Amino acid sequence: MVRVAACQITPADEVHARKIQMQCILKKAVKEHVDFVCFPEGFLTGYYADETLACKNSLEVGRGEFEEWLHLIREASSKLTVIVGFNEREGDTLFDSAAIIENGNLLGVQRKHYLYHNYFKAGSSFTSFQSKDMTFGVAICLDTNYFEPARLLALQGATLLFSPMCNRVALDHPYSKRPRYYSHFVARSHENRSWLNNS
Repeated sequence: MVRVAACQITPADEVHARKIQMQCILKKAVKEHVDFVCFPEGFLTGYYADETLACKNSLEVGRGEFEEWLHLIREASSKLTVIVGFNEREGDTLFDSAAIIENGNLLGVQRKHYLYHNYFKAGSSFTSFQSKDMTFGVAICLDTNYFEPARLLALQGATLLFSPMCNRVALDHPYSKRPRYYSHFVARSHENRSWLNNS
């Protein structure tokens, strides 16, 4: 049996403060014997309506600032599998992505397909991952509204689906209490006989 955690938190505005947030959450997850922890969409970089800010705060996989995050995760949680959102930069192109990290090492990156901001480029594939005797996949936020992403991952054997989210519905808003608002999560789980964890 595995233990999964959804980190439903508002990322701090400043990078150093976000690093402290992550360290605290990872230490708590280790203490509570969690195997997987899913952070929100855009957690590492922030999530911006403005393209200039999104680009300015983006990360390039394999480069210095991204490697610093991997080091932080490695130091805080040597055995955790972490799913965390970030603005990914590849050349002049921006993607809304999630990094899949285990023992501080990058297992892969999943890019979002159904986009909220048009300055992002859509991803081109869905890939399942294996860890702790589980096959799992990642569908970022709006990707869970449609059946195809979850189905493609299920066909690859995924029985656990993580969905990093930037949900702008306040907890005290009536929508947050309506089951219908979250019915697509139930649908994706039911359609694919899988578990779903959203942060």
